[in-house]
Amino acid sequence: MGNTTTWVTAEEAAAAWRVSIATIRRMIASGRLPAVRIGRSVRIDRKQLQEIEVLERGGVSVSDTSRGLIAVVGGKTPKNAKSGSEVVDG
Repeated sequence: MGNTTTWVTAEEAAAAWRVSIATIRRMIASGRLPAVRIGRSVRIDRKQLQEIEVLERGGVSVSDTSRGLIAVVGGKTPKNAKSGSEVVDG
């Protein structure tokens, strides 16, 4: 039971990414954002949403930067990294 999936709505995904619901729906329709339909509602796997966020934003997720973490893209630390900053290998 440790592999429980956490689902979010399109509205929650849009709020997390700070985009419109229409953008999320377009991404789902184009296949860029995997989702499942349960009746009339659409659900997105939270983990997949976070993984795609990293890819869509060029390797840096909003949640990483808001927590003060620095994402490393291609094995290089950004030049403006502060000492003592936590580095996350992307």
